[in-house]
Amino acid sequence: MAHPTAPTTLDPAAGNSGYDHIYLYPMFDTLVNFVPETLEALPGLASSWEFTDETTLVLNLNEGVSFHDGTAFNAEAVKANLERSKTWEKSNIAGDLINVDTVDVVDEYTVQINLTQPDTALPLILSDRAGMMVSPTAFNTDPDGFGQNPVGTGPFQFDEWLTGESVTVKRNDNYWGDPAHLDSIVFSIIIDRDTAINAVLSGQQDFTFNVDPTQLARVENEDGIVNNQSAGLFHYEFYTNNGRPPFDDVRVRQAMNYAIDRDSYLQATQFGTGEVAWHPIPSAHWAFPADQVPTYGYTPEKARELLSEAGYADGLTIEVVGWTADPDVRRAEVLQQQLADVGVTMNITATEVPQATAAFFNDKNYDAYLAAWTGRPDPSLTYSLLFGMGGYFNAAAYEAPGLEAALQKTRAVSDQGERTEAFGEASRIIADEALYVPLAYPPDFAVYRDTVQGYVPNLLAKPKFAYI
Repeated sequence: MAHPTAPTTLDPAAGNSGYDHIYLYPMFDTLVNFVPETLEALPGLASSWEFTDETTLVLNLNEGVSFHDGTAFNAEAVKANLERSKTWEKSNIAGDLINVDTVDVVDEYTVQINLTQPDTALPLILSDRAGMMVSPTAFNTDPDGFGQNPVGTGPFQFDEWLTGESVTVKRNDNYWGDPAHLDSIVFSIIIDRDTAINAVLSGQQDFTFNVDPTQLARVENEDGIVNNQSAGLFHYEFYTNNGRPPFDDVRVRQAMNYAIDRDSYLQATQFGTGEVAWHPIPSAHWAFPADQVPTYGYTPEKARELLSEAGYADGLTIEVVGWTADPDVRRAEVLQQQLADVGVTMNITATEVPQATAAFFNDKNYDAYLAAWTGRPDPSLTYSLLFGMGGYFNAAAYEAPGLEAALQKTRAVSDQGERTEAFGEASRIIADEALYVPLAYPPDFAVYRDTVQGYVPNLLAKPKFAYI
């Protein structure tokens, strides 16, 4: 498997890149699973669940499950995991469980989650990192080293991590569910997409994903090669640090949005495939606020006017971190040209995904981050992680007026129509405040040899390889 980025860590609670999920899924079962095509909730480690009232979620767990180190999976283990995710100082997913107050062990295989307020998104939140169960024994033995020696309950278990080269997982022969078909999966870290394609064409690799549209012509007529295209939540965007100049001024953030010709960007970077991004979810999603499109149409004169009002009539220079692969560099160059047209000079430092992510979100070394968002099973998690006060991807912990209340409304109701209306309210605040710069949704392209069977893409665009 040719993977385009190295993992930031193999600890589900501590990672900061959506690309980590591909490594994590084979090793860590989640409390809740989902239908690949629709992201509807399915049983996982929890065989069933029920809201016994608006602020109480009861999980019934599968029996006879063990972690890879032999530790029993039970209600105590779930309680330990959820409390760790909420309180551990290195956790990046505390915001996922913001509405969780306490966790009670009802009996060996029953867990009661007590909420501070209604949260109908919680079951699907437990299909993501917060629901990936780690061995309490392994974590408590070596909290700092767990990310290099992970222990879950999944159909594969950790074997080896060669820094900068590969991660290998091997089949868990004592798995509680359906056994995996493969003996092992080797995730080879191949950042350059052309090199990854070459490796698949030559047979050195069996599969690669996150393929750029510019590379598809190379594989379309190749015998024995499958080109799989599907829709996904993955989209390219500018993250901005809204707590420091120049992006602490809403006029500058709005100007950035007006300055981008998204249609031209789509054509230049994706050959017209996919769709322009106006919101954190694509047009095919049930929560998409169609009445708000376009949020910021291409209006360079408005961008110049706003920059002048903000005190940058003579120009503005921003320091941006981005990624090193050729398609990412090309995307940056297109944006540099578009922003230069309104007087914004974009200096970009390109580095690998884990380093770039840490430099922006942890170290706060840059004004903006030219990157992507990989989506979450429930849209409320996407909104809260990107823009909520407790969200890791809100680099400045910027508080947009009225947004926290709007986000809570998305979780307080269960009817999809009511939730759509609530997401529309949150989307209006995000757009008015110009909290980020959405760019484009690319199609999810995977390229693999026809000897690979059983691949099922999902709407998250984070492939699960356990049953290939």
